[in-house]
Amino acid sequence: MKDLTNLRKIAEQATPGPWEAKQTPIHTPSGEGGDYYVSCPTGIDVASTVGSSYEQEEPDALHIATFDPPTVLALITRLEQAEQAVARVRVVALESQAEVAQMNMPNIRTLSGEILRALDGDTRG
Repeated sequence: MKDLTNLRKIAEQATPGPWEAKQTPIHTPSGEGGDYYVSCPTGIDVASTVGSSYEQEEPDALHIATFDPPTVLALITRLEQAEQAVARVRVVALESQAEVAQMNMPNIRTLSGEILRALDGDTRG
């Protein structure tokens, strides 16, 4: 994955959303069908699914429109906040582990170790 700072910069430089997935009308009696494209509020088409398989056109256009710049910026912000929270919990767990080690309380020491392992992505229960 790219650096979050770089992803934020890219999203901030793009045309703000919301972006919208649309389908070009085709000249049939129903007017239904046609290729999908994604446009932004300025009316500029930012993506087209022309050349995609028919079954994949709508899901691809919806994906691109859904992950418009404001959505990406919000996700990046939430990820940064979560990473900061994990860092704070890690500091507290390490401090408490050191304090508990001095008190000779093995049950609490085990809990501190479990918290630290969980923060490192260990999924063992």
